[in-house]
Amino acid sequence: MKKSTGKDIAEKKGGRQVKSSHICYDQTRDSLEARVAVYLISKKGEKSLGVFAAELGIPKMTLSRYLDAEISMSLSMLDKIAKALGVKPTSILAPPKK
Repeated sequence: MKKSTGKDIAEKKGGRQVKSSHICYDQTRDSLEARVAVYLISKKGEKSLGVFAAELGIPKMTLSRYLDAEISMSLSMLDKIAKALGVKPTSILAPPKK
């Protein structure tokens, strides 16, 4: 990987390559955490982390950890976020479209 600075710096976490604003992970090691991260990043768009977290009704730090695929989401949190986004929980867990 070429050297980067700022938001482009990727860290190795749990076997996945993770970036704070754009997740990239090894497709062969697809996980629910990575699927949630990809989905949330696509819904976040250009909004700030704080604004998006407020829309979802969750703490900014928790959202950051979901976006970085650092933590697993509980079923109750999945339901809460799905309701805030107006989607079914299964939409969030679906594999990314190729």
